[in-house]
Amino acid sequence: RALSTVSPIKYWALRYRYVDGMLDKRGPYRQEHLEGLQRMTELGKCALGGAFNDPCDGAVVLFDSGRCTKAEVEAFAQSDPYVVNGLVPEWSVSEYMAVVGTIKP
Repeated sequence: RALSTVSPIKYWALRYRYVDGMLDKRGPYRQEHLEGLQRMTELGKCALGGAFNDPCDGAVVLFDSGRCTKAEVEAFAQSDPYVVNGLVPEWSVSEYMAVVGTIKP
């Protein structure tokens, strides 16, 4: 099949930039942060997410744009304990279009 006929899969990409020393600072907030992501996953809204490893300076979470709105992703970020407690000084939500590969559990 020609690449020009590929139908992209659309996601909302939530991008976080972490503060320096995130691995040492996240402890008190990590469980609640992960529980929020798990709730979104159980609702079918969160497709995949995780932090950059070396260096641990940010994260990306992909949300299914067919199951949630950009406003829902923004509301998630605004209430995330990492954001509320200053561990994520910058975040953004952008439309992401996957054109190759698959997400598998």
